[in-house]
Amino acid sequence: MKCKDCHDTKGWLKTGFDHQKTKFLLEGKHQKVACGSCHTRPTAGEKLGSACINCHQLENVHRNDEARRCERCHSPTGWRESAKFDHDLSRFPLLGLHAVAPCESCHQNAEFRQARMGCNDCHVQDDKHKQKLGKNCEACHTPNGWNLWQYDHNVKDGFKLEGAHRELECLACHKKPVKEKIKLDKTCAACHRNVDIHGGAFGRNCERCHLSESFKKLRI
Repeated sequence: MKCKDCHDTKGWLKTGFDHQKTKFLLEGKHQKVACGSCHTRPTAGEKLGSACINCHQLENVHRNDEARRCERCHSPTGWRESAKFDHDLSRFPLLGLHAVAPCESCHQNAEFRQARMGCNDCHVQDDKHKQKLGKNCEACHTPNGWNLWQYDHNVKDGFKLEGAHRELECLACHKKPVKEKIKLDKTCAACHRNVDIHGGAFGRNCERCHLSESFKKLRI
């Protein structure tokens, strides 16, 4: 009803409304959009939201929470132009080799939040241990490369690798795939029952008499 906000007495076709003085600045492609593209009904009963999704619902390819905050990645210059996203501010910072990985290698579709964050979710084919050391690859490895790894068995497990155990490969003891947390019997008999010449007569705690260097070395 306030015609004078846009028009003057020189004629209806000559308008002078400055959208830049409103809460919604016309930037990028919005500068060339006709007023009627957004204002489709009489203004008296129209309440336009300023969120991208209010006008661009049909162009939503993400179909989830990301669709509510288009401006986090996109700008008014165009959906595909200058798209940016700071992954380091997300739940999954891009460290090491992840920083140079193409987005599509993890995000198979436009529903970005559906991408899972476990190492094994993306790298199950790279798991040379075949899950015998569990799914928590980060316990030993870093994002800088599979060949760079460190795990202190003496500190983290309560089972010190001493004597003959020190030179063993991990899979010598870890023989079965593990779905959840690794749980191995730490008694000597769990691994060495087949070489127990006592036939179990002295129990399962071989370390009471034997040293870890060799069964032939005794404490007594």
